[in-house]
Amino acid sequence: MIQVIAEELRARQSDARPLYWGFFDGRARVKRSGRWAEPSWTLCDRYLPHARGGGYVLSAAVVSFVAGNARALRRFTSEDVSVGAWTAPLDLERRHDPRFDTEHASRGCHDAYTVTHKRDPAALRTLYRNLLDTGRLCGRDGQFRRRLSYVYDWSVPPSLCCVRNDSSVP
Repeated sequence: MIQVIAEELRARQSDARPLYWGFFDGRARVKRSGRWAEPSWTLCDRYLPHARGGGYVLSAAVVSFVAGNARALRRFTSEDVSVGAWTAPLDLERRHDPRFDTEHASRGCHDAYTVTHKRDPAALRTLYRNLLDTGRLCGRDGQFRRRLSYVYDWSVPPSLCCVRNDSSVP
């Protein structure tokens, strides 16, 4: 799956805008209790759009910006939320990709997934074995869905961005 990401990155134009690529959410409510509580979040009543969970891609220009300004950037409990806030004013390409199965819980198994997380070690070994044996992530047992995905609608306010209504989206 890394090769898919690497190939897509190689195909990008070298003069393209900086990239922030993952599975985005713009409607997430601020956590006020629990492990991911954000007591210092005061920017608005929802988190700013950010890529979720266990995998996203930042171009070197974005990483350089964050590293170069680290002392001036406020850190939040969630690094996902932090990166979303830090990159909010930047002119970059935000690429929402449903092939990143990186929400708080896996959406299931789809052969198109390039990143998946929230899996225990045995499940990861099964996915890897499936790839080796069948060339497909979901193997012979096939794809399955625990819940729908969505295509992020960047033309509407973030609170309306992410409607789970299309079963054809991985």
